[in-house]
Amino acid sequence: MESGAAVNLKWGRGRRPLTPLRVLRGVLCIVVLVLTAFVLLVYGGFWSGVVLRFFSVHYSRKMTAFFFGSWIALWPFLFEKINKTKVVFSGEKVPARERVLLANHRTEVDWMYLWDLALRKGREGYIKYILKAV
Repeated sequence: MESGAAVNLKWGRGRRPLTPLRVLRGVLCIVVLVLTAFVLLVYGGFWSGVVLRFFSVHYSRKMTAFFFGSWIALWPFLFEKINKTKVVFSGEKVPARERVLLANHRTEVDWMYLWDLALRKGREGYIKYILKAV
């Protein structure tokens, strides 16, 4: 009985301990993301990035943005539905125009939340990244 109280105090209010089922769901999400990235690159990337580009650069970019946006939309689904988490964005309402979001961090974890925000704004295929060497 005391160990249960210690776990609750350790994890704080609203947090639950990491169970084998939670680990399995997390590993499953990572495996699905990696496998779908490879499949999309092999089957969709070649046709949209190479073959279609010979005929029209404009449609090649549109098709690549569509494939990329479709793959990025998979992350919020896995993150929120499979892992049963909820991401809440708060703050001022952003107008529906072009925006630049700068994240000056040493990790790519922020990208996952950027994908979530892009999905909610309907801009999945329009994300661009710039990286610099540190």
